Amino acid sequence: MTTSTLATVGPAALALPAGVIAISIARAIGYAVIWVVGKAVDALAADFALAVYALGSLADSRSTARHRTPRTLAMTGVNR
Repeated sequence: MTTSTLATVGPAALALPAGVIAISIARAIGYAVIWVVGKAVDALAADFALAVYALGSLADSRSTARHRTPRTLAMTGVNR
């Protein structure tokens, strides 16, 4: 093996492990980003569901209270 051949093969032989390490690091960073985004979306979805439930309960209680006036209760025969 001549010096020129060794100089050509040497960096190429070292480039493969560096590429594998870079891919592994990029994959780990990608998985971490996906995990963090997933947790954030999950928390937002839970907050949104809780807000929708609270608004639905509020709207239901207001509409029920509005229809339970003495006049409407008398019309339905509840007070008889």
